[in-house]
Amino acid sequence: MDSLSEQVGIILVACVFFLAVAVGIVALFLFYQKRQLQFIHEKKELNNRFQRELLHTKMEVQEEALAHVGRELHDNIGQLLSSSKLLVSVAETSAEPRETLSVVSRALSDTIGQVRALSKSLNTDWLEKFDLLTHLRTEIGRLNNRNFFSIELQHPEELALSRDQQIMLFRMVQECLQNAQGNRF
Repeated sequence: MDSLSEQVGIILVACVFFLAVAVGIVALFLFYQKRQLQFIHEKKELNNRFQRELLHTKMEVQEEALAHVGRELHDNIGQLLSSSKLLVSVAETSAEPRETLSVVSRALSDTIGQVRALSKSLNTDWLEKFDLLTHLRTEIGRLNNRNFFSIELQHPEELALSRDQQIMLFRMVQECLQNAQGNRF
């Protein structure tokens, strides 16, 4: 009977051991599942926070774009149109209206160019057709032509950005350039 009780003892110890291993494996699996769910939750929370920040940034950029339009309309286009109107009044009373009208024509051409550049800079359709670097060059050219300051663009050969990233980056650059232009005076 001793050998039978030894065998029962061994079987009992083996059963307890296997039960402990099984409980350990289940506990590890549950711990792993809990960590995985926690990781997924944290990832979703980070993504939600990123989306909120992205929306907030888009709204800020949009507000700045509208402010930019207002400044451009008031400071540049409004000034050109006001001076053109004044020159037309001068031409009406001038003995040599041709020279004055020539100046008015150039001012109106500048105004048309400014309106086109402004509308182009606000239209996102053109970003879908061309790359960001081309549009940065265009914007910098527009600002350099106004003789406020000289801008030089240094860049890598290619930028791997999505359309939304290109638009956001372009709008941020526009805002920086406008801020730099505003701080010049």
